[in-house]
Amino acid sequence: MRQRLELPQAPTAVFGASDTMACAAMDLCRDRGIHVPGDISFIGADGTADGQHVYPSLTTVNIPRADAGIRAVEKLVGLIRGQTVANETVLPVELKLRGSCAPTRTAVAA
Repeated sequence: MRQRLELPQAPTAVFGASDTMACAAMDLCRDRGIHVPGDISFIGADGTADGQHVYPSLTTVNIPRADAGIRAVEKLVGLIRGQTVANETVLPVELKLRGSCAPTRTAVAA
């Protein structure tokens, strides 16, 4: 996040690989006086409780972790047994909109 903020054109939105990473990046921005979500928006990916306990609360993609784990074990067992397993699995996800996303101030002014 530090490197991204040093770019000539800093990002106006960040998608974190996890809620924990997105929360840490949000903290860094707030420490630098960057307003969340007025200057930059954040979305995390996994739907953990971390995002509910920060301010503003983190928008997240809620991933069904138990189902993902079950599918992973099923594939692993299939591979061990020499079976052909599908290369990709699609699970339903849910976007939980919270306070960390909004149009940027520059977008509102334009």
